[in-house]
This record gives sequence, structure tokens and C-alpha cells, in this order.
Amino acid sequence: MDIFSHDFTISDADFHRLVQFIQQNYGIDLSKKRQLISSRLSHSLRELGYKDFRTFLEHLFSTRDPADLELVLNKLTTNYTFFLREQDHFAYFQDKILPELSAKHQRDQVLSIWSAGCSSGEEPYTLSICLKEFLAPGLPVGYPGAGH
Repeated sequence: MDIFSHDFTISDADFHRLVQFIQQNYGIDLSKKRQLISSRLSHSLRELGYKDFRTFLEHLFSTRDPADLELVLNKLTTNYTFFLREQDHFAYFQDKILPELSAKHQRDQVLSIWSAGCSSGEEPYTLSICLKEFLAPGLPVGYPGAGH
């Protein structure tokens, strides 16, 4: 256990076992998410009475208990969305990425952006707002039938 964060420490072997299990069974790549795994699961494991990841993973892999699988998946995935959800990411997008993309595509004036895993659309709408503010600040926003 990390004395500063109160998170359980996950061994290399347990980390790789869990990452492989999640990837093979659910198609989610957590190979670069060691800290996320530790921080999001530690509290729940402690509440369930586990002293370490190894013991919990042995239980999880041997029983494949649906409640435990649901707990792990819910803790290790993002299950909410809202406008400007990761404000620092959008600030970086506006301050660093958009100026570079704008310069790169100045001649062709074509810019395609893909936003993956958007359950109800807040992230792509936020990207659209960022693009509008960057490319056409001060212009009114209108839509068909709005009288603009």
C-alpha cells in the first residue's frame, strides 16, 4: 500500500494479468493505466475486506462473480459525460492543437475531427464550441430558422 495515497500497490504480474483479462474479455486497453487501476479500485477492495490486489484478482479470475466484474468495469471506465468535462484538455486543444492545425491546413481549409466514445454528444459539441471560438470569435451562432 502506498503510504501517501492509501492506494494498494499492484504488482507487475497482477497488473498485466488484469490488463490482459480486461482486454481479452471486454476489448478495453488499460495497458497504460496502472495508476488509474490502483486509484479507482483500492477503496472498493478495502471496503470488501481485501488486503491487496493479488487476493482480489485470484477471487475475480476463479469465480468470475458478475457483481465483482461489474464493480471492476464500472470503476475502470468513465460512465458520465458533460460539457467541458476535462477542461484542461479543451484548453490545451484551443491553445496548442488548434493553432497548429490551423497553420497546417491554411491552404486546404479542411479540418476533420473525430471524437470517439461519446455517449450523448457533449464532447463533440464542446469541440465545436472551441472551434467556433478559435476560428470565428465574435460571430453570432445561428441555426436554420433562428432568424440569424
